[in-house]
Amino acid sequence: MGDASKAFKNTHKDMNVDKIHDLMDDIAEQKQIDEEISSAISNPVGFSDDVDEDELLKELEDLQDQDLEAELMNIPAAPNHNLPQTSNKKITTKASDEEDELRRMAAWANS
Repeated sequence: MGDASKAFKNTHKDMNVDKIHDLMDDIAEQKQIDEEISSAISNPVGFSDDVDEDELLKELEDLQDQDLEAELMNIPAAPNHNLPQTSNKKITTKASDEEDELRRMAAWANS
């Protein structure tokens, strides 16, 4: 027990109650500063709590509409050069060929 008592005395010889109270006050002050910093970081800057999301969406749509109108106003004009000429030949299609064949068959059946 005597050795334990000497060890306690040796450990506590550089400490006193005033130093411990000062240390605890410093820790409490730093903890308060930490809480203030955390609170400041967690709150958005420049926005109040009563932001209307519908109003923001409407404003975004208006801005997008303005951008679209500006983009549509800058469409280049259609080219005005002459297109190549086509021939006047009759273009036959598979449907017209089938119709001609049906007419010939009907004429043959009626004769």
